Amino acid sequence: MAQGKRNSLEDFWKYVVKDGPIPAHKPELGCCWTWTGTIDKSQGYAYFSCAGERLAAHRVAYELVKGPIPPDKQIDHLCRNRACPRPSHFEAVTRRVNILRGESPFAVNRRKKKCINGHPLSGRNLQIRVREGQERRQCRKCMRELSKKHIRLRSEMLRARRLEREAALERGVSGGEK
Repeated sequence: MAQGKRNSLEDFWKYVVKDGPIPAHKPELGCCWTWTGTIDKSQGYAYFSCAGERLAAHRVAYELVKGPIPPDKQIDHLCRNRACPRPSHFEAVTRRVNILRGESPFAVNRRKKKCINGHPLSGRNLQIRVREGQERRQCRKCMRELSKKHIRLRSEMLRARRLEREAALERGVSGGEK
């Protein structure tokens, strides 16, 4: 692009090449399109500069083809390729749905069907706790076993302390003196 030339929305499709990779997790989507413009290195999103504004390319593509993005929605890349500008790879969803479909630790844990010990994370065995505004999914069976273990260890610790005190008294040492 020549120095000083400003893009208009009509220039958007000049930065799209329709021969990208096929998403491995969803090949039925067809190939991603390749964005030849600016790609943010830290996040991987494609950007388009228009009239002095930096716009997310996936949002521009969605609005050019499908219309305005509803105010309470975000654009989810079904292909999981943040630089892909192909409108058929996008879906307008709520923030929660977008997060849960992603690969963050929260989303991955939320999709788990079993705990690390193989117990089901569903029905009566699933306990949901809220701590500091965050939902935590816990296996009731594992939590019961952990609680029993803590009670047993505490009991053993208290018994050991009591035996130490009794032994110290028998030796004639009181309190913490030795």
